[in-house]
Amino acid sequence: MKAAITVMGAVLVLAAQAAPAGAQDRPVFASERRVTTSGQSEISLAPDQAWVTVGIEQRAPKSQEAQRLAAQVMTRIQAQLAALDIPEAAIRTVSFNLHADWQHAAGKRTLRGYVVTNLVQVRVDDIAKVADVLDRSIEAGGNAIHGVRWDLEDRVNVERDALRQAVEDAKQRAEVAVAAAGGTLGAVASINEQRMGGARQMDMRMQAGVAGNMAEALSATPISPGELTVRSNVTVSFRIE
Repeated sequence: MKAAITVMGAVLVLAAQAAPAGAQDRPVFASERRVTTSGQSEISLAPDQAWVTVGIEQRAPKSQEAQRLAAQVMTRIQAQLAALDIPEAAIRTVSFNLHADWQHAAGKRTLRGYVVTNLVQVRVDDIAKVADVLDRSIEAGGNAIHGVRWDLEDRVNVERDALRQAVEDAKQRAEVAVAAAGGTLGAVASINEQRMGGARQMDMRMQAGVAGNMAEALSATPISPGELTVRSNVTVSFRIE
């Protein structure tokens, strides 16, 4: 996995609390003399994990029939996922909904039937299988595709690396500033972090009656994960010795 790492510049502020007017004889303690700098870091990586949300929207005159037909489709989808070596632990139900389908016309409300929506989220650890997960789910009868979310399996450690680099960036800038002012950089007094960047959602929402031939629509759309960028911004205050 190749990473592109960028460390960017930041604004720095030298702050030594001077004695107020009329009190110039009051000593200024070293703990009051500080330098504050901002450090930034970016780490760009190709995603190695994907989350695919697929399922079924089933209509039927009776609620029991809608549930039965939806369950059959979900069973077939899970069988196809198992054939792709997707473990059961990587599949979880994220939405199940049953509601009546009413038609309103001429001031009257008529029951047309019932609608069951059942969606599962599939964790795909081999992103080369994302297209297969979509294709197999549709072949099994799935007609609700709610997108692909790209992510990093080792996100926690990537975020920590970005944080370390941002802090080091702030420290180096503080050292340059303090040395130029004739001082010596002391211990860290405070650190404030802001994290940015994360999983990216690929919007490819399709549902029955909307996408038409879903399998054909998907095959015409290349699925490219690109890169994810994890950013860390810190503001660090150091004491000046």
